[in-house]
Amino acid sequence: MELHNQADKVMDIEQISPSLEIDESPGLHKIGWIIQPYAWGFILIFIIAGLLGLFGKGFLSNKVITNDFYKIKYEKSLREGSLTAFEVHDISGSEKTVIGIPVRYLSYFITQSIVPEPSEISYTGKSVQYIFQGIATDKQVIFYLEPRRTGKANTDITINNRSFHISNFIFP
Repeated sequence: MELHNQADKVMDIEQISPSLEIDESPGLHKIGWIIQPYAWGFILIFIIAGLLGLFGKGFLSNKVITNDFYKIKYEKSLREGSLTAFEVHDISGSEKTVIGIPVRYLSYFITQSIVPEPSEISYTGKSVQYIFQGIATDKQVIFYLEPRRTGKANTDITINNRSFHISNFIFP
């Protein structure tokens, strides 16, 4: 019985009469004590998600699309203003690789560089065609892009007339 009364006293706030006029709300302190563990749990989940890469550069953000002839690697979650790499691997052995990216998708990015440089670039009205020449068993093309707008950027890019769906979320 005595332990029960002591436990009740721990949750109660001592009422004092200070000489200064200070506005206190003991009820709000009690509500804060109830909410605080849940808030810490939310913050912990947010930190773990960030460490795993939910907000870019990590396990949860990396995306790889593959088929028999092509492999695309990119990040689903991007931060506005930070550089990202969009990689295309052509293992088809064809002499020419044509990568078509819609202008609407490119409007979300500033293209910093393309490695290797395309031998030709053409504009077809709705997309930009990057043409790479040369026979190799594994041609790798890397687009270094800097997101300049926030929001969801979805598109279908083409590699040698094969379509691949790309989806990014760019946050501030």
